[in-house]
Amino acid sequence: YPVWLLLGEAVALVRSIRQAALPSAVGVELDRRALVVGLDALAGMEGNTLSEQQVAECLEGRLKLPASQAYLGQEIQNLLKAVRWTEDRLRAGDRQLGPWSLQLLNAQVLKGLPWDEENSPGDYRSARQHSAQGGAPAADIGYLVERLCDWLKADRFTPDHAEEAHAFGFVRAMIAQLYLLWIRAFTEGNVRTAWLVSGQLLLEAGLPVLAVHRLMAHMGRARNAWMREIATAGSGHGDPL
Repeated sequence: YPVWLLLGEAVALVRSIRQAALPSAVGVELDRRALVVGLDALAGMEGNTLSEQQVAECLEGRLKLPASQAYLGQEIQNLLKAVRWTEDRLRAGDRQLGPWSLQLLNAQVLKGLPWDEENSPGDYRSARQHSAQGGAPAADIGYLVERLCDWLKADRFTPDHAEEAHAFGFVRAMIAQLYLLWIRAFTEGNVRTAWLVSGQLLLEAGLPVLAVHRLMAHMGRARNAWMREIATAGSGHGDPL
């Protein structure tokens, strides 16, 4: 029950955001700021060192970086395109979440960046890549990703009442992220890909874009504790809740 109490608090805050009466220009600016802090946090989880101000300039096309750091700007642009692609798909009624859509997200995350010659962006991790940290055996990745995608469509994640949609969305998004980080299907970009999947599931559940990006920003600030809890839960000695 403590988990559901916390979910209730989160849902109440989401409703407050959704129902806030704001001039349209203020709402647009809040969404822009949330996008900046969200992408800054998401990129920083896997080592991007750009500041929040630099991320804002990158999104506006004003950031100038030396050639040795150009990849940092590319990472931000890749995340922006992945987020926009997801939002466009959902607006068009496409809620597909299968192995292929996960691979497309990873390919977009890594587009234009250096990668291992044995695996292209979007390809599952191979057994030859001994540098990959943790994760499921490479031979099992395809099967495990398919099982996860099928499981996330199960009735247990479908609320009986409309008012429970946001709470179930939080649970579904966090479980999807947890399992993807346990599996580590890709050589690079697993954290960013898992968070993009979580973002899609939260938007599907009806959360406003601002709330989704603010959640990413919060996790970015608390990423040391977040990574520690992910690792502990995945070791078999921790509690996923």
